[in-house]
Amino acid sequence: DFVDVISLQANRTLGHNVMATMGEDFNYENAFVNFRNLDKLIEYVNQYQAEGKIDRQKLAKFDAINLFYSTPDIYTDAKHAEKIQFEVKDDDFFPYSDCENCFWSGYFTSRPNLKRFERVASSFLHAATQLHAVGDDTTVVSESVMNSPLFPLQSAVAEAQHHDGVTGTSKQHVAYDYAKRIDEGMEIVSNYVGGILGKLLGLNEEGLAGGLKICRVINETTCEISQNATIKPGTDIYVVAYNALSIQREEIIKIPVSQDATYRVHVIGNDTDLLESVLVPASPQENSVQDSARYILYFDSGFIPPLGAIVFCIEMIDMVPSALSPISDIGSLRSFGSNNTGSRTSLRRTVSNHVVGSELVVENGIVEVRIHRTTGLLSSISNGEKQVDFSQQWGYYTSYNSEFETMETENVLNCQFSGRNFAENSQKVCLPGYIASEEDDLLRTKDSGTKQNSGAYIFRPKTPDEKLNLLPSSDSFFVYESELVMEIHVQFSNWVTQITRVYAFRNDVEVEFIAGPIPDDDGNGRELVTRFTSSISNEKKFYTDSNGREFVERQVGYRPSWNLSEETQPIAGNYYPVNTAIFIEDDFASLALLTDRSQGGSSLSNGSIELMVHRRTKADDSRGVGEALDETDEGMTPYPPYGKNQRKGKGVVVRGSHRIIVGGGNEGASCARKAMDEIFSPVHLFFASAPSSLSFDIFARNSFSLIKASLPKNVMLITFAKLDADKFLIRLGHQYALNEDINLSQNVDVDLALLFPKNQIVAFVEKTLTGNQSKQNWESKKLNWSSLHGHDMKNSRALTAITSAGNTISLKPMEIRTFEIELQNNSSAPKSNGYNYSPYWWILGIISIISIILFSAGL
Repeated sequence: DFVDVISLQANRTLGHNVMATMGEDFNYENAFVNFRNLDKLIEYVNQYQAEGKIDRQKLAKFDAINLFYSTPDIYTDAKHAEKIQFEVKDDDFFPYSDCENCFWSGYFTSRPNLKRFERVASSFLHAATQLHAVGDDTTVVSESVMNSPLFPLQSAVAEAQHHDGVTGTSKQHVAYDYAKRIDEGMEIVSNYVGGILGKLLGLNEEGLAGGLKICRVINETTCEISQNATIKPGTDIYVVAYNALSIQREEIIKIPVSQDATYRVHVIGNDTDLLESVLVPASPQENSVQDSARYILYFDSGFIPPLGAIVFCIEMIDMVPSALSPISDIGSLRSFGSNNTGSRTSLRRTVSNHVVGSELVVENGIVEVRIHRTTGLLSSISNGEKQVDFSQQWGYYTSYNSEFETMETENVLNCQFSGRNFAENSQKVCLPGYIASEEDDLLRTKDSGTKQNSGAYIFRPKTPDEKLNLLPSSDSFFVYESELVMEIHVQFSNWVTQITRVYAFRNDVEVEFIAGPIPDDDGNGRELVTRFTSSISNEKKFYTDSNGREFVERQVGYRPSWNLSEETQPIAGNYYPVNTAIFIEDDFASLALLTDRSQGGSSLSNGSIELMVHRRTKADDSRGVGEALDETDEGMTPYPPYGKNQRKGKGVVVRGSHRIIVGGGNEGASCARKAMDEIFSPVHLFFASAPSSLSFDIFARNSFSLIKASLPKNVMLITFAKLDADKFLIRLGHQYALNEDINLSQNVDVDLALLFPKNQIVAFVEKTLTGNQSKQNWESKKLNWSSLHGHDMKNSRALTAITSAGNTISLKPMEIRTFEIELQNNSSAPKSNGYNYSPYWWILGIISIISIILFSAGL
């Protein structure tokens, strides 16, 4: 049998070296037994070969078989020596399936709260590593990573990258453990980083309780510090907003507060220059969370410097109510705001609105948004040059559950499995497409998985072409209007709330959703989807990002590298992972949707984009989890033998947001690129409070920036790590691909000296992407491969030329380059780089970023 399998593989492999891999999730656990068996296998195959006992016809085009232990290095060298011309595959393997009805496109969305939490932690770690470099801690990369104060969060984020972690395909108690580790890491590291920020800003902790803290559940409109400080006048809130991006930015910041009162917001030291702010009541769904705030204070941050922070003060002036009132009749809206005339490149705009016929028109000088007067849903978005018409729906696919379905088939699975690798309460049935042998070995059959359930891995609607079960929107909706933000609240059924926001000075529309609990009273699982249908004619083509880098073209019912003759699952088989963005386009306009976590998505009909935001299934899909994907808000009973792992409470609620951006013809990638980094790395907020009566300044400085100036808009500072006292590892990435933007897809020069405002660069050398050897050394050892059709597989280029200043490097589109930089030790105090709102000078240290931004398929 082994020779048969190897012969089949060999006849499908170029060359005469064939890799026989051994390994599987639920097997090969006993190393002694398995290596003993492998020893025997090698011995007897080679012995049979020598004795002529192997049927020569089975080997087909080969004369003999020689079996031996190997390594990836040995195998690679052997394949290179064969001088084979290879085909080059430039698409990916999505969506994967292991039988006709078994598409692994459910895990793109499974456990959406864990997916979001992991991304929040990854983003925070990215910011924390920058500040770690200027702290008092002397730990550097060359020392033991476990000694780093960032290790609790580094290890938690790393563990969550497991293929059953962030993907959502672990058991429920394991998912809880991932979340627990991340939460503990966030708490420890945020306390450490808060201390560093305090020192950089000259914080006097005499009047504070515990220093600067983050609010770990601010996503639930909960922040103990800001809420306690706003119960009554007399306590001021201090908010440190840290920008981890290498370009300056302007944001509208949201702070939970307790009372409907009058507030004022300013940068400390500039208390006469008040910032634009508005108080909005929290939605009923937000208020349903225990201890959540009743109100949200929005304010305009102004410009926050790159790799820098600004300190804001929020004062409760008196208890005079100032919160906006909900307006349910669009006819009663007051038209307000300027016409926002002038250059559309200006960032500082206000929101204005007026009613035209059956539509509410909201604009900020950059985008114009039209809202249906009767539904509160988007009607169109225009960027001043192109208008895209919209309709929007919320709905769900019913999860396939074989217990509720009866299907006539020749290959119905009706076998029992020992359950050795499954939980005691699992169905203990064979994997779809397999039968059980006498010794529990699973044998492959030709079964199409007719009883395949939808579960943590698998997305399978009740019928292959099931129409979306639409959720009805309520008969009424309400609006909050101001010149800073416009909110439109709409309820769908009784378990989805949508808040559409148009902000001043932003070119996108934000759609926030609060979804759940998903009902299961009828015993069915549901896969919740939001769908936008536009006037764009994309002809079955759409684009999704690959790990936050290049966009990959997708086409409904098509696979680039093989013939898809029949679509057994036209919905699930056309879902793809959307890590950060999905877009459609035609020659006239483009539409991009950006996500705050990984989700499954598609464009199943012309002009549409749909994203799956939440899942709750009631059956196991037999891929190793051994339980249904059924998350609840009160946890579960213990696993056997201590309990029956029964769910308690209602289904979990998911809160998230999408950003919608429209652009000109064939500009979808450019639209998405401009916001991807901002969404991954939001402004990080640290909080403190102090009595208003304090007679001394809490902060000696109101701002700082760790670099001399912003880097180019199309460049991201991915890694800045200290290797030892005077050496740093820098990793820079070009964020645009070829032909995505007329200006930003060009080669770009970066002056490395901008990263070290007070230290001179003595020398630097380019390293490989992983930083473990010099690029020149790697180039000298790299294997050159041959390919069919003249495809360039060498992918080599000359080292980038350095300018006369000696510190400037060049990046090509989508290129990531890594450098080891040596600095001249300079202990003199650096000067301010201009990002100081107060009369104080401040001391600037060298920064170090050790975090690589991760947009993995589940991230």
